[in-house]
Amino acid sequence: MTNITFFRTAQGYVGFSACGHAGNAPQGKNIVCAAVSASVELTECQLTDILSLNTKVEIDAKTACVSVRLQDANPQAQAPIEALKIYLTRLSGEYPRFLKISEVSPC
Repeated sequence: MTNITFFRTAQGYVGFSACGHAGNAPQGKNIVCAAVSASVELTECQLTDILSLNTKVEIDAKTACVSVRLQDANPQAQAPIEALKIYLTRLSGEYPRFLKISEVSPC
């Protein structure tokens, strides 16, 4: 299962993480993992390369975990992160056994 967590303060989103393999097909044929990976990478590119926001990106290949964190709830970051959440929530509706979406306050 892939666990996707969105980090939100009272001011807005400050990041997200996606961890684990969906497990719905063998490696290389897993459309759920491919969809999650592509959408997460696209959002990270929007935040860092297009909007030039100060982000901390961590990737752990062993645990299949990607984390993107902002220093604060930048107004420019809200739409890309909200779009990611909407897309992944829709995807989890199609594949509920393979994706779990949550929203928490950052530590």
